Amino acid sequence: MLLFLYILLFLEAAGAGWILTGAAVRLAPALGYVDKPGERKIHASPKPLLGGVAIYVGFVAVLAIDLCIAPRLIPPQSALAQAFPVPLSNVGYVSRELWAILGGSFIVFILGLIDDRRPLPPGLKLAVQIAAVFPLLWAGVRIHGFLPAPLGAAATVVWVVFLTNAFNFLDNMDGLCGGTAAISLLVFAAISYLGGQWFMTAIFVALAGALAGFLRYNWFPAKIFMGDGGALSVGYLIAALSILCTYYQRGAPTGLPILMPAVVLGVPIFDSLSVYAIRWRQRRPLWVGDTSHFSHRLVALGMTQKQAVLFIYLVTLAMGLGALPLRRLEWREAILHTVLIALIFVLIAFLEAVGSSDPNRNRPSG
Repeated sequence: MLLFLYILLFLEAAGAGWILTGAAVRLAPALGYVDKPGERKIHASPKPLLGGVAIYVGFVAVLAIDLCIAPRLIPPQSALAQAFPVPLSNVGYVSRELWAILGGSFIVFILGLIDDRRPLPPGLKLAVQIAAVFPLLWAGVRIHGFLPAPLGAAATVVWVVFLTNAFNFLDNMDGLCGGTAAISLLVFAAISYLGGQWFMTAIFVALAGALAGFLRYNWFPAKIFMGDGGALSVGYLIAALSILCTYYQRGAPTGLPILMPAVVLGVPIFDSLSVYAIRWRQRRPLWVGDTSHFSHRLVALGMTQKQAVLFIYLVTLAMGLGALPLRRLEWREAILHTVLIALIFVLIAFLEAVGSSDPNRNRPSG
């Protein structure tokens, strides 16, 4: 019954995202939210840019209906209320954290909408993103992981700001950012479900559903983009919710479960770090867009856009599933497992390096 309710929640959010995205396709050009082709872009025709509004509004609307309105309409003695193991009346106990996450995400959502309409200076965007983390710190949503409070607060700022921009970086190909985010969220939902965190499971499922509805219009060839308003807010929400989720539980054989969020989000982390390294090595500005991202490099190796996106989906899923056993493995097995996960990206980097070199280097003469 519980799994069925999560499926219904996913479908509800997907329906909201689908309907709102369809409306955004028609509304965006009238409001001037159109992404035109350019030197650093791979699309050949103008695309509407308000997909992020559909994702964000759809997600928040589902939360409002299911967590605020529905509890007042469903009798406590009903089978539906009793089937859900988290009493909806207990939402008030996490309202402080939830309001902080929604408040911070709304700040970066508005920041992205403004930037989509009129590009803002990178320094201003970074300052606003840092400011958006303070509601989390005020509400106690911060990284612990055996760290003292000041270091945990600093790590929270770095984690949230980095991932906010990492998902913005990942929004460079049709279906890429939305699909990767949805897969990561469903893995987080599985982690929460297996850990008995029923409320967190519902939050992850709702956001994944809103993204799935958006993907109906964003899959290649895309009819609409999520824009910075969508990519920044989705990155912020995933970063903040990943902190609120519990990974290490009493009795766990090792402390390595605290690495689970970094493993699940390995693809956006790898993409951002590799892009920063390329731009640094080529002495180019770190914040200026280009075509050096993970997806672009796969296309340069000979993949089509669809193949590159599907390849990244598979890597994201493999990383996510690889994170699940970390709660139960003993030290020796856990370390070996972590090394094997890291080797996935080592192999990818090796293939990229070989594939980007001279294709005739090892070809026999004649």
